[in-house]
Amino acid sequence: MRVVYSAPLLFAELLVDGVLTVGLYRRLRGMESQHWLETAIKRTAWPFAITAVLVFASGWGMQKYAPEAHTIGQVMVHAKASDRD
Repeated sequence: MRVVYSAPLLFAELLVDGVLTVGLYRRLRGMESQHWLETAIKRTAWPFAITAVLVFASGWGMQKYAPEAHTIGQVMVHAKASDRD
C-alpha cells in the first residue's frame, strides 16, 4: 500500500484512463455495429485526400523552384544560395 501512496502520478493516470474509458464506452454503446474497415475508410478518406493534395502541391512547388534538387535538403541549399545572390 505504501507504493500507491508514494505515487500520486499513478492515481492521476488511473483517473484519466478511467474517465476516457467511460467516455468512449458511452459513445460506442450508442453506435450501430459496422465493419471496422468501413468505419476506418469513412473516417480517414478526407484527411488522406487533403494530405495527398498538400504533399503533391509541395513537391510540385519545390520541383519548380529547384529543378535540380532530389531532396528537401537540396531545396534548402538552393534557397540559401539564392539568398546570397
